[in-house]
Amino acid sequence: MGHLYGKTIGFVGFGHIATTTATLARAFGMKILALKRNVPKQQQQQHQIADAIYSSESACEMLRECDFVVCSLPGTPKTDGFMSSKEFEAMPSHSVFISIGRGSAVDEEALDHALRSGSIAGAALDVFRTEPLPRSNPLWEHENLLLTAHNADFTGDNVERGWNVWLENYSAFMNNRPFATLIANPSAGY
Repeated sequence: MGHLYGKTIGFVGFGHIATTTATLARAFGMKILALKRNVPKQQQQQHQIADAIYSSESACEMLRECDFVVCSLPGTPKTDGFMSSKEFEAMPSHSVFISIGRGSAVDEEALDHALRSGSIAGAALDVFRTEPLPRSNPLWEHENLLLTAHNADFTGDNVERGWNVWLENYSAFMNNRPFATLIANPSAGY
């Protein structure tokens, strides 16, 4: 396995999960790129965590630069199948795709083709369009694909940490303070 230092990681979706992951990636010396739905022009060049932020229309431009791509998009009508053939073809052949948001954001047929043809080096998926992933899905056939059952966050302390976040949000609610985990945009579906 190679090293992370100096590699470029691109985030498709840049909410709480992605910004937290980006902060960890920065500690490994990685360059951080991010794709956001709405990006003011001045933010495309500057951001506290990301080295550069791209709009949805510039997705392929960002993907061409990435050694790793992390998709953490929510499941909405606008994100359905967002990572499709065009996006996978834009990624370098040595790149790895990681999906941790909602499975509906990934066109699984396009990903299957990208893995089979070698247009990307590999992938890791924790989420799928249909869960659990049906036995008939051709993604099971790939040796360059890591699959987890929507439980990649299952660690020794995940229940305790989840409970602590719930308690923090409950306290915030009871005291009319902002939640620790904000609901980004209910009208957009997340």
